[in-house]
Amino acid sequence: MRLKHERPKFYHKISAIAGDASLPGLGISHRDRQTLAENVNIVFHAAATIRFDEHIRTAININVLGTREIINLAKEMTNLKACMYVSTAYANCVHSEIDEKFYEAPYNYNGVISLVTSANNDKKLENITPSLTAGWPNTYTFTKALAEDLAKHEAVGLPLGIFRPSVVISTYNEPVRGWIDNVYGPIGMIVGVGAGVLHTHHCDVTKVVDLVPVDLVVNALICSAYKVSKTIPTIESNPPIFNYVSSKQNPISLENFFDIIKKYGLPNWPTINAVWYYSFLPTNNPYLYSLLFLLFHTIPGYFLDFLCQITGRKPMLTNIYKKMKKANAALSFFANNQWEFNDNNTSTLWKDMSELDKKIFFFDIKEMSWDYYARACAIGLRLYLVKDDIHTIKNARIKWEKLRKAHLLLKTIVAIIFIRICWFIVSICFN
Repeated sequence: MRLKHERPKFYHKISAIAGDASLPGLGISHRDRQTLAENVNIVFHAAATIRFDEHIRTAININVLGTREIINLAKEMTNLKACMYVSTAYANCVHSEIDEKFYEAPYNYNGVISLVTSANNDKKLENITPSLTAGWPNTYTFTKALAEDLAKHEAVGLPLGIFRPSVVISTYNEPVRGWIDNVYGPIGMIVGVGAGVLHTHHCDVTKVVDLVPVDLVVNALICSAYKVSKTIPTIESNPPIFNYVSSKQNPISLENFFDIIKKYGLPNWPTINAVWYYSFLPTNNPYLYSLLFLLFHTIPGYFLDFLCQITGRKPMLTNIYKKMKKANAALSFFANNQWEFNDNNTSTLWKDMSELDKKIFFFDIKEMSWDYYARACAIGLRLYLVKDDIHTIKNARIKWEKLRKAHLLLKTIVAIIFIRICWFIVSICFN
C-alpha cells in the first residue's frame, strides 16, 4: 500500500524471471540467463529451504547446490559489483562463540554432494541423516555450514560477502511497523499463546534470545553489499563476513521479550479467534515439559475434539498439538542454549557510514528499542499474520474478558478438586 502510494510506477523497475534454486542452472532459460549476465550488478542470494526437518536431499539441492549455481551465474556477470550470500548466524552453532570468520565444515562439501546425489533411495538417506549431521541440530544448519565452505572455495576472485542474520522477526519501522508473514521462531509462540492454543513450551526463558527485525536486516544487508563492492577481492583473501545479531549490543532474554509483548499486546489487541485466555508455563525440564504437554495440550485436545465430533464440527486440536510437539522438538536446541556472537565487522560498517546513510539505512541494533518494537508487534501479528479485521477489535476484547473469567473459574474448580483430593488422602492416612 505504501509503495503504491509513494512510488505508483514502481513496477517499471522490476523484471521477474522464472527459476528454481533446486534445479541445475537455477532452472533459468538461456535467454534470461544472458539478460542477467549483461544487466545485473548486485546479487543477493537469499533463496533457501529453512525447514529444520527438511529431507537431506532437498536441503542439499537448494541450500548447497543452489549456492553453487548462483556463484556460477555471478561469474558470468560482466559488471558484477557485489554478490551477497545470506547464511545464518547459526550455521556454526556447534561452537559456543561465533566470530565473523569461516569455520571448519562438518565434511568436504563435494563428498556430501556426491553421497546425496548418487543415492537412489530416499528412505536410506533419511536413515543415515542423523549420523551424517551429527553435532548439527538439523539439516538446515548443516547445509548452511556446507554452503559457506563452498562459497569460500568456489567464489575465489568474486566480490563476495557472507551475511549472517540471527532469528528474523517482524518489522521495526519499514514499510510499516509490526509487519510479518510467517510464524517461525518466537513469533509462532506468541501467536499460539495469544490465541490460547499454546500453554507450555520446552525452553529456558532465562537465556538471551537473539532476534533481529527484518527491515533492519535488509538495511544491513544492503550496506554490507556496498562495503563488499568497495573491497577488491584477491586470491589469498577470504570473503568478508557480517554477523547481524542483537545479543552482543542489545541483549534480551526470552522471558523479558514475552513480558513486553504481553504488556502491550494481549490486553489491547486480542485476536477474535482466541480459543482460551492467556496461560503459558514454559520449562527447560524435559520431563516436566512432557507432563505439562499431556495435561495442557494432549488431554484437552482429545476432549475438545471429541465434543466437536459429537456436535458435528471438524476436530482440529489433536492434529494441531501433534504439529506443535514436532515443532517444539525442532526448536528445543535453540530455545535451551545461548551463543556469544561477535559483530565487529557489522559495527565498523555502521560507524563508517555517513549521517545521511545512517538515517536512510538504519540498522544500529544498539539503538533499537525493544519497548518501541513491542508496542507494534502484537497489532502487527493481528493484522498481517492472523488477518483479523480491525473492526473486530471491540468484540475481540469482550470475548477476551469472557475467556479471562472462564479461565479464573476453571482454575478455581481445579484448585477445589485438588484440595479435596489432598484432604481425602490426608484423612485416609490419619484413619
